[in-house]
Amino acid sequence: LLIYNGAIMLLVVLTFMPNVFLQGEAMYQLGPIRLQAWTVLPLLLIALTAFFYERKWKGWQLTIFAAIPLYFFFALPNLSVTFLYIAVVAVLFGYSYFNRKRKVVVFSVAGGFSLVWVAFSVYAYHHIFQPYQTERIAAYIHPERYADSAGFLILRLKEALAGAGMFGAEELLNIPDAHTDYALVQIIQSYGYGVGSIIILVILAIALRILWIVRKMPRSFGKLLIISAVTLYSVQCLYSILMVFGYLPLASIPLPFISYGMTPLFLNAILIGLVLGVYRQKGFMSKKIITS
Repeated sequence: LLIYNGAIMLLVVLTFMPNVFLQGEAMYQLGPIRLQAWTVLPLLLIALTAFFYERKWKGWQLTIFAAIPLYFFFALPNLSVTFLYIAVVAVLFGYSYFNRKRKVVVFSVAGGFSLVWVAFSVYAYHHIFQPYQTERIAAYIHPERYADSAGFLILRLKEALAGAGMFGAEELLNIPDAHTDYALVQIIQSYGYGVGSIIILVILAIALRILWIVRKMPRSFGKLLIISAVTLYSVQCLYSILMVFGYLPLASIPLPFISYGMTPLFLNAILIGLVLGVYRQKGFMSKKIITS
């Protein structure tokens, strides 16, 4: 509760007392330290893992615990963090103590609401929203029609990847945010698909190694903490990789340990630190489970 309340207080500060705005997102800067929605994710991850592990919390209480941060993420707004947060909550609920029947019901209801939302979005896209509101969606579907606006970056990424051979392109293209969200594209066009493939394999191998560790662990708070940490890490990796290759819409989701930036580096360092901290205690936990 202390960690959770601390995270909510940070979200309140970001929502109602921001002093910096970057691309429409509210932030709070104190000297060289800049607090943003990403900063709160590690705290919520730890707190929600404890809530979903302990049996003393009822379903309606867990719903409130999960819904309050979601409201603030939408209010900031930061859709990337919102997407990652929803993924972590869904996985935590899937591994919680609730029986299978209740999980099926909850996921079915959530899936039904998602379908209704998608149907309404499609209707609004064609009949309610104005062209300037749907430009980014339309640019993702037909980037060549918006080559001078929202489709420019999509076409530039495709061009950079197409011109990069096994050992890199002869002439490098200028890519916006090449050191942050699109660092993988910059690496591929600079050093080729050989180096890019090695980086992708190493990043995904870390996630697979963590999942292998979880497979051998007994059910415990530590195991659920690793599951939530690897979920947050893996979703970042998969979305960032699929995004730059054009399989998902462009979003501000960095590639862990590759994209430049103190905040994503800090976040993913905490995730790996949590995994290593639990892994060091795996022998103690196994003995404790057997003894009890």
